[in-house]
Amino acid sequence: MPKEDFPRVIFPGTQHEACIRRFSFDDVDTVVSVERSASKHPWTEQNFVSSIGAGHLCLALTQNGQFIGHAVVSVLPDELELLIISVAPDRQRKGYACALLVELCNIFDNRDFFLEVREGNLPAIALYKRLGFNVVDQRKAYYSTPEKQGLRENALVMRRLKHYEYLY
Repeated sequence: MPKEDFPRVIFPGTQHEACIRRFSFDDVDTVVSVERSASKHPWTEQNFVSSIGAGHLCLALTQNGQFIGHAVVSVLPDELELLIISVAPDRQRKGYACALLVELCNIFDNRDFFLEVREGNLPAIALYKRLGFNVVDQRKAYYSTPEKQGLRENALVMRRLKHYEYLY
């Protein structure tokens, strides 16, 4: 069995047990609902539809059949790029995003792993650093911030080198 097969179980045998599985066009409405509840700057339905159509790895995190999070990843032969990751507000700060990222790091440990994060998203930056990501670049005025009257926010580009060993 290839190591990127899904579904996969995280936190087995605990109250936090959840399943990571691929999502499809049929799941987009539910994924968008979670995204809107979880993010100040949510992806649109079209973003998810385009990602599925492009062949990106689109993962849903479910618990007792309920969608509680998702991630979309672009997988290339030598690298991986996290395009989005979100967890429902009532499940945040419980280790789900971390567990999902750890699974991706373990599955694709033979590739460099890239992501972009808002410069002001300090909890996410701390999580990424704990998992071995380092800032390698900055994109000035990359993200729109409508709540700040058109000001734009910088993005940090972070990378985790392939075969990076970390303690989880």
